[in-house]
Amino acid sequence: MGGFALLNDSKYGHRVKNGKLSLNLLRSPVFPDPKADKGEHRFTYAFCPFEKDDYLTPVREGYRLNNPLRVLSCGTYESLVSSSNPGVVIETVKRAENGNGVVVRLYEALGKVASTSVATSVEYEKALLTDMLENPLDEASLESLLFTPYEVKTILLQGRNR
Repeated sequence: MGGFALLNDSKYGHRVKNGKLSLNLLRSPVFPDPKADKGEHRFTYAFCPFEKDDYLTPVREGYRLNNPLRVLSCGTYESLVSSSNPGVVIETVKRAENGNGVVVRLYEALGKVASTSVATSVEYEKALLTDMLENPLDEASLESLLFTPYEVKTILLQGRNR
């Protein structure tokens, strides 16, 4: 075994100290609101063992924990967007803020230089690399996207006559 990851549903943090692992579940501040964090709370956490150098498993299982599978009973669906590199995560697919196209946000999850091709069933005429505010920067090729470690890319898929 290579190790294990402590997964949680977006709580405050983890700490490893003196051979002990802890998970901070609440902040419980008394200022400015002395009633903060009072009441019932629900927590989800899990341990995820992984093999040596297999850092994809904790990333995948963390997503599964925080975004559980929803079963739809009305037919089959093909993937809207996919990456050829499992280390490049498709984080978001959404309508562009200005309503002119579809935005795909991806990031490199393993801290390595990576390349991927992106397949999509979204019809588009032009793919543009944008900043996080969706301002166009340059044309993008979905056949070959290069990532630096942990880099986030935002791609705008523009349709015809827009």
